[in-house]
Amino acid sequence: MSLEEKFILLSARLHIPEDVKKELQNLSALALQWDRIFALAEIHKVDNLIYYALKQANLLNLIPDKYLQLFRLKYYSTAMNNEKFMNDINDIKSSLPEDKVVLLKGSALLFNLYPNYGTRQMGDIDILISKDRRDAVREQLLKSGWKSDFYAGYRSSIHRELAEKYSKTMYAVYKGKWERFLDIHWKFYIGKDDDKLAFEAMSTSVVVSGGYNVLSNEMMLIHLCSNFADGFAVGETLRTLCDIREFVHAKLIDWNKIEKVSKDTHLYEKTALSFNAVKWLYGDEVPESYKRNYFDSIPPSLDTLIISKKRKPKPTFWQTIKNSITTFHNPIKVCLFLYKTIFPDVEWLRRMYPGNKSSHIRYWKYLIFRHILHEDKYYRNF
Repeated sequence: MSLEEKFILLSARLHIPEDVKKELQNLSALALQWDRIFALAEIHKVDNLIYYALKQANLLNLIPDKYLQLFRLKYYSTAMNNEKFMNDINDIKSSLPEDKVVLLKGSALLFNLYPNYGTRQMGDIDILISKDRRDAVREQLLKSGWKSDFYAGYRSSIHRELAEKYSKTMYAVYKGKWERFLDIHWKFYIGKDDDKLAFEAMSTSVVVSGGYNVLSNEMMLIHLCSNFADGFAVGETLRTLCDIREFVHAKLIDWNKIEKVSKDTHLYEKTALSFNAVKWLYGDEVPESYKRNYFDSIPPSLDTLIISKKRKPKPTFWQTIKNSITTFHNPIKVCLFLYKTIFPDVEWLRRMYPGNKSSHIRYWKYLIFRHILHEDKYYRNF
């Protein structure tokens, strides 16, 4: 592990103890590459957390002036962006007075873990709602000013139906010029017991200051671990591990409940992977039942954490046709799906393939040859 990576890991935390302070001071006396520290911290979305931690520990003098200004700018810009998100959350709450809305991920952590808006970046808002209320919630949000993401990014309503029935877990709506997204979830994770777990997550949620619902400590930790494990397959940031580590340190966790909820599901190994990743980078102890040798032969490194793994290749055009026939038992829906695959909704097509050249031709070219072409920057999965 490089000195720069070590500095990031020692400072990317809410509280810096005395022994770590001394270690950071010793590191800063060496010839650190601050351009690399700032770049890595930004990539891993912990630059604002580092600024907060060093400020609380009276260690901002360790950062050269040039980079101190950059860290400070990122911290306050994060606070401003998060304030917009929080205003949106208040609007969501007001728009859905009859629905129980449970905050997930960053929005929940800002209410029950991180001390202020500047310490943790948010990319979007995630909420969990009752499955049987998903359409009503979406329609109500659209009436209150949110905009539809063109069938949540799908070519047509039949494509949306297919994805939501067999794989999709959420709707997406947005505000502004695609600036702030809201993901409306009705599943806790993708798995055979997901409906059961989503119900448990909703029923065991707790109310925090401001009257907002968040997951219980145990369900929150499992959900964070699940998100890290899913992201780790293609490259994940340190921010997610920081969330998990800080949550374990700050909260009273009933490990028996963790075991009961995750046992015999994919969540058990996802939780184990996350705990062992924390040990791999931070050295924290792992609960006995979750100890694994996943990282024993891998030197700790932030580059290893975020490096992109090989993604699953997209299906060919003919595989798409075959999949639709086997999925839809209704021949009318099969024909409609195939038709809308070749001739998608015009508004989707214009949004995804803008410009002077024919949108249809560029779309058809990619549709047929997408398994051998580079991904069109306007293309979205269906």
